[in-house]
This record gives sequence, C-alpha cells and structure tokens, in this order.
Amino acid sequence: MFSHPSSRCPTSPPSNERAFHGDIVTPTHPDYVSSLKRWSANSQRRTLVIAFVRDEDDVRTALLYAQAQGLRIAIRGGGHNPAGASSIENGLVIDLSRPLNDIKIAPEAKRGYVGGGALWSDVNGAVTESDVNGAVIKHGLVMTSGTVSHTGVGGLTLGGGFGYLTGQYGLVIDHLIQATVVIASSEKLIASVSQNTHIFWAIHGGRSNFGVVTEFVFQLHAQSTMVLAGVLVLAPPAMEDVMQIREAKFDEGMSEKETARVVVALGPGGQPCVMLLLFYNGTEEEGREHFKPFFELKQIVADMCRAMPYNEVNTLQDEWVPHGGNYYLKSASLPCPSARIAIQIRAAVYEAAKANPDIHSNYISEH
Repeated sequence: MFSHPSSRCPTSPPSNERAFHGDIVTPTHPDYVSSLKRWSANSQRRTLVIAFVRDEDDVRTALLYAQAQGLRIAIRGGGHNPAGASSIENGLVIDLSRPLNDIKIAPEAKRGYVGGGALWSDVNGAVTESDVNGAVIKHGLVMTSGTVSHTGVGGLTLGGGFGYLTGQYGLVIDHLIQATVVIASSEKLIASVSQNTHIFWAIHGGRSNFGVVTEFVFQLHAQSTMVLAGVLVLAPPAMEDVMQIREAKFDEGMSEKETARVVVALGPGGQPCVMLLLFYNGTEEEGREHFKPFFELKQIVADMCRAMPYNEVNTLQDEWVPHGGNYYLKSASLPCPSARIAIQIRAAVYEAAKANPDIHSNYISEH
C-alpha cells in the first residue's frame, strides 16, 4: 500500500485505492537514490514516490493515488529521455522497468509482445558468447530498434523511433499492431486499428501523454542474422571527401538497406577525427562493394567494419553514450547532405573542445 512521510502524502492510502503489489520507494528507502538515476544525469529529479508497478492493476492504483494526492506523474520505461520526461520533481514516478520488461515472440505470426519497461537489449538479446543471436534474431526475425541498446522500447516507440532498418521498414511506431494502455481515468484499454482507435492514433508520436503503455505488440520481419556494420575512423581533412560521397549517393538515390552516419569526434588523447558509422543489411562482401567509395578513401586511420549479428549492431554506440553523463541533444532537419554545413559543424565542435579541455568526448552526427 502507498504511504509517505510527507504532509502531502498521508500514511494510509485513499479509500478507493486497490491493493498495490509492486514496490514503493520513497526518500527514506535505501533504494531511493539509485531509483532516481537516469541515463542523463541532468534529467534526474527528486520525486516523492516511485511506484515500481507489476501489472496494469498497479498502474491503475498508482494513477488513482496520484490524483487523490494531487501529485504530478512521470512514466519511466528505460529512463533515456534527455529532457527528463521520466522524472518529476515532488511527484510520483510510475516505473515500468522491473517486472514489466518481458519479451514473448510468436515466430509463426511474426509478432513480438514487449513489456512497457523493456530495453532494446531485451528485444534484440545480449551480445554474449552464450546468446550471440539474441531474443528476436534467433527466430530469424527483426524490427527497427533504435541505435543504442540501453534505450527503452516505450519511449522510442511512442516518439516515433528510427534505427538502422528505418530505410527498409520505417519507424519503430510503424511496426506497432496493438498496445495495452492505462489511461488517466485508470481504465485499461486495448488500442489497435480496430479498437480504441483514437488512443491508437494518439500514441503514434504522442509519447506518454495519453496513457501508460504496459505492453506493445509489434510486427516483425524476416532477417538474416549477419550484416555488415562498424566504424571507419578518418583524419579530419577527410570530411570534405566524405561529404562529397554522401551528396553523390543522395543524388543517385540511397539504398533502403544502408545507413551511413558521419560523426565529428575527439579520439584518443583528445585528437580530432571524423568517424563513419556504416550499416548495410547484407553480407560483408555486398556491404563493402556498396560502400566502396568510402573504403577507398586515403585518410582512413582504422577500419573496424565487419560482418556481425544484427543485435550487435544495436550496441555499437553504447560506449559512446554511457549512463550517468550530462547530455544535451538538439536536432535539425536538412533537405539533403551538405558538405558546407558539415565543415562548419566540424569547426564548431573542435573549437568548443579546445575551449573546454575537460571534455572527453564531443560529437555530432548527420544522417
């Protein structure tokens, strides 16, 4: 049952509150500080109550309690939102991350049933010697799944969500067949194209503003296990040649099977470099032929591209953006790749790094 020492939160729950079967964490609990932690340290807020829910009934109980006590709420899945959407000051956090992170696969129907608190590493599977093929790919199936494996499924999905397979299959939200949603009235709804269609429409980009999604049902696609992916590290003068190739490829028409991210970065010892994060949904031979103009550049410092399982591709950026850092993300849309703008970005990043020598990593990518 809910209880809290604050004057805003009585020590006994409201009379209409159902039994709560999950875990309640408040400022006096030994897990309180760790429960506040998020991917972005600057997005953490000191909340009054954290409700680790076990099921839809727990979500309903938490919503009713928050309404009765006049508490604002936040919903945490993976806790990856840099704007702090999964945290709330002096409010109540409905945390889906503990028991609501299970994954069930129906291979014949090509469907995946994913708990609202799951991470993409749960969907794709951990990259280990004992489980190299992952949770979905071991069935010969895949879906668009972001670019960092410790991102939450819920936040990425409800915000649209792009990944390495977006060109081929679309956004993550395009795969959503059905969702179990608990709305503000505490009613549990099944939303799809045939029932509760207004909620199904609203959560397509509406994030968590229309309810708490406890389960997602996704359409999966057939996929070969191995693809070409990895990083090309180049000397800074390569930016001009890289972007000229990008512009030419854009004019000719990009392949739906490819992704090429241009990254301005500080390498070992704080030395500037340009990195190309390449992905091709095919064999290594096919990928190297497709990206031949990049691989023929003379300024290559290191070639770390190779054949790898798709679930490993989803982890390539994990070490670049670990939990606990201070992150600020801002995007801008361009009608096409631009060498001029990329060179300006490169100069700005390097100048910022010189002015702030304590910066260990600073990069910006262009898709």
